[in-house]
Amino acid sequence: MVATVMKKKIFLLSLSAFLLYTTISSGNPIETQIYKNSIRTVQLYHAINEQKTQRLPAVVPTNRTGLVLEFDDLAEDAAYYKARIIPCNYLWEAATAISDPEILYEYNEFPIDDYEFSFDTKTDFVHFFLKLPRLKRSGNYILFVYEEDNSNTPVFTNRFMVYDKAVQVLPEQKPSGTVAISRINHQINFLVRYPNLNIVNPSQELKVVIRQNQRWDNVQYMEQPTFLREDLQEAEYRYFNYEHGFNAGNQFRFFDLRSVRYAGQNVYKTETKGKTDEAILMMDKSKKGEAYAIFTDINGGYFIQTRDKGGTDLEADYLRVHFMLKGEKINEAVYVFGALTNWKKIPESKMQYNKECACYTAQLFLKQGWYDYQYIVDDPEKQNYFEGDHFETENLYEIFVYYRPQGARNDMLIGYLPMDRY
Repeated sequence: MVATVMKKKIFLLSLSAFLLYTTISSGNPIETQIYKNSIRTVQLYHAINEQKTQRLPAVVPTNRTGLVLEFDDLAEDAAYYKARIIPCNYLWEAATAISDPEILYEYNEFPIDDYEFSFDTKTDFVHFFLKLPRLKRSGNYILFVYEEDNSNTPVFTNRFMVYDKAVQVLPEQKPSGTVAISRINHQINFLVRYPNLNIVNPSQELKVVIRQNQRWDNVQYMEQPTFLREDLQEAEYRYFNYEHGFNAGNQFRFFDLRSVRYAGQNVYKTETKGKTDEAILMMDKSKKGEAYAIFTDINGGYFIQTRDKGGTDLEADYLRVHFMLKGEKINEAVYVFGALTNWKKIPESKMQYNKECACYTAQLFLKQGWYDYQYIVDDPEKQNYFEGDHFETENLYEIFVYYRPQGARNDMLIGYLPMDRY
């Protein structure tokens, strides 16, 4: 009887999983995306009680409980949310052939019933918290959050990765071979050693992905190694003419929004308009043509904190933040960009040109904290038009090594190397 009930439940969960996969659409990459307007400040980070962990990549070793989800719902009452985990291949397409028992020690349905209400804030919100379970298999995963009564419609989706330490990744950091380009780009060359794996066809079975500053819009995919030394069990990825290179960019701009009582760094003033507070940032200017200037940034990230009242996240209020960029009008669209926009060019971050001030303007609704950001152009050839590109720029690069032997149903993440600075 118990076995029958278990089989029935697994079948129902499998049917639910099928609905989720078909809703997101099989064969298309699943992105980190918010689908419900009231959802804000989604963070998936390492479960260590340190502020800096909010900015670490959502990448953990296999069989370790290491990630925590937090998010706000701008509402007076708590909704009923649940989450499930979807395995993906290295291209972030749903791996529908992988069953729940292959990746989890428990049922793939997690009620998000740990929540608290905001306290003494002008904007009401409910703060939700979920500790993710251990996973059995390495690879790419999507955290799919939905409302309890609508399991096949996402409220938001979030990418994360689980890895094994099965190979060694040894980086070689050098400018690219072309001198002119090397002044404005970063080329990541590296070596993968696999002495403990019997890889039959490494040129077909290994795939490598490199990510810059946790962005997904400009990741580099290496389908095959440049050189193979099968006798030494080594695959080398070395490029000479900017193949798989990154625009180096510039250090991120930042502003301190931890108080509404006084203006923090790069905040001109805060003021109250109606039911919400507003923060007007200092007028920014283009960095085009300027020499590189080094200063500490957090690689486009942010962390939530308030220095007002009791200082808890539940007392951190939301403000309408005004961005202004002095400069000439160009033909392409300009966006505020960074982790504060989920590394996406979203409609809210698209800037409008104001002839009166000869500047671009935009507004974002943000929670109190410290934020990095940049202004980017919607054109890959001139993306950093207002920021500039300098080879000295310090960025976070991550190398992901995937392995799928012949006959396997999904890609395993067998190597991971973060490089804190170039």
